[in-house]
Amino acid sequence: MSRKFRTKEWAIMMFIANDNNLGEFTATKIDEIASVGSTRAADVIIQFDTPGPSAIRRMRLSKGRRFPLRKRQAETNTGDKRTLIRFADLTLDDFHPRRSMLTIYNHGTGFGIADDKTVRPIDAPAAVEPARRCPGHRRRPPIFWSATNRETALAVLDVSDAEPVPGNDDALDLLELKAAMQTIVRKHGRVELLAFDACLMGTFEGAYQLRNHAHIMVASQSNIPGPGCRFASTFALMRDESLSTATIAKALADDVTPVTEDEYSAMAVLDLEQADELAEAISVLADVLIQAMQTDQDALSNINLAHLSALHFLDSETIDLFDFCERLTKTMSENERVVEAATEVQEAIEELVLHNNPRGAVVEGARGISITLPRRNQLSDLYRQLDFPRETSWIDFLNMYLEKQYPPIAEEPELLVAPVPPPPPPPVVDEVLEPAIF
Repeated sequence: MSRKFRTKEWAIMMFIANDNNLGEFTATKIDEIASVGSTRAADVIIQFDTPGPSAIRRMRLSKGRRFPLRKRQAETNTGDKRTLIRFADLTLDDFHPRRSMLTIYNHGTGFGIADDKTVRPIDAPAAVEPARRCPGHRRRPPIFWSATNRETALAVLDVSDAEPVPGNDDALDLLELKAAMQTIVRKHGRVELLAFDACLMGTFEGAYQLRNHAHIMVASQSNIPGPGCRFASTFALMRDESLSTATIAKALADDVTPVTEDEYSAMAVLDLEQADELAEAISVLADVLIQAMQTDQDALSNINLAHLSALHFLDSETIDLFDFCERLTKTMSENERVVEAATEVQEAIEELVLHNNPRGAVVEGARGISITLPRRNQLSDLYRQLDFPRETSWIDFLNMYLEKQYPPIAEEPELLVAPVPPPPPPPVVDEVLEPAIF
């Protein structure tokens, strides 16, 4: 039986899945949230898991007080969509807000949210530094392992040949996340604000996948510092019930942990109502680029130049979509159709991205939304199953461009050389004994 709390403007659901190396930040994260906590306008409800066989705890936070909700759950897999659904169900059954906000805190890849211990390929160096938001090494996307479903690869590339470190790890990929959000929305209505306190989740593939389940999305195109977003000032701002969701989302995007010399972040606020328009513009651009590659012998090299010079995000196979289009208008300036299509994509991006906040030299110029454009021809099955590739011509462009620009390297044939016989043994010589002299 659900509890009956007074209806407020907001219910803020914070899904803190830190059963991995982000566990070191859990206590600090909760303390920061609780410094403001629930107010007259908003209830702040958290559910968190930490490393090891610890119980899942769910509570309502107020300034100076933590109010447990229901009883503790046993150790639960927060990479299972049912765990997220249950958290949202319990919260929205207990609290009946006019607007809801869901924040997911964990590692991110752009195509999924990691859960229990994120796992490195066996050839990756062990971390000797404090926890980064995107583990692994910079030369290939992080790999996330599920003991029950090895085929779930969260990287955009097909890396099925890499052997993961064994473990009981799982993750929420975008297919599962959409299924979870569908279930939540079907019962409780559309989420007003969906925020990813995680790396690399600011992809258009993700925004398009979740466009019918939330109105506004906050995410980073790049990695973000380990402690992630800060919430206290945003929660204080939410005391004003008249503020729009977009205003609150912008405040959250601006309050990410400050970066140091070797850190960076690229938070952005996305209006998911505009995702379909941008998808249509990208599809038109893809068709035009395909035609150019079929009719213009220089098109491939010009597209590749725009690709390689566009802003690229470390630990991923994504680039800044606006910057890519800007460079296409220069490298293919003689093709009016390409210039027109690229400009229309830029205009649609300006409608989608309500606000962006790049911090750090390596993300300077980021415009708020990324797209997949790898530098090798190994798209994963997971990527091909996402809504955006399935419903637009972008996948057709990727297939043609990657096949032409990054063809598979033919294996060198083995040389058939007759085996060299071993040398014959040396001849046996009988030992001649000289007569003894007395």
